[in-house]
Amino acid sequence: MKTNSIQVGGIYHDDKQGVREVLEINKVTQGHLKYRILAAKVEKEYSYADKAEVSLVGTENSCNLESFARWAKTIVPPERKDALLTELAAKKLRLAPGEARFMASVAEAFDDEFPIKTGVTVSFDFRETRLARGIEKKGLGTVALAPPGAGGEIKLTELGAAWIRLRRAA
Repeated sequence: MKTNSIQVGGIYHDDKQGVREVLEINKVTQGHLKYRILAAKVEKEYSYADKAEVSLVGTENSCNLESFARWAKTIVPPERKDALLTELAAKKLRLAPGEARFMASVAEAFDDEFPIKTGVTVSFDFRETRLARGIEKKGLGTVALAPPGAGGEIKLTELGAAWIRLRRAA
């Protein structure tokens, strides 16, 4: 990407797992810029000061404009930012084999005329309650249990819908 394409407030993607938002560009200091990490391949690192792992997402860093331009491959329109971040999170998510089979069965239950989106509810049998709870813990849906022995329903979150859309596309 060309350095003159980089603008303050712009959101940039490396076409892999990185998303950054430019906070400021200082032309006086030979094109140094400050950015915020919105998504990254490695989201945590060990902090010797805190003696624990800390999240890199949301932190601010700086580099020179040329380095940032080499890293950036595409400009993300502001209205696409949330969908991109959700899609990247869904790509990283790993489910247990039973959970993956359950979510795959959800994807098979819908055809292309009825797109998978947030808020879609799916019923499950009482024997699948444990799988449903695992899916809920990972943020793919919210579980509403029926009376004991009757199962319940999972209401898909945006992350759950994105996970299914990715698996359908593959």
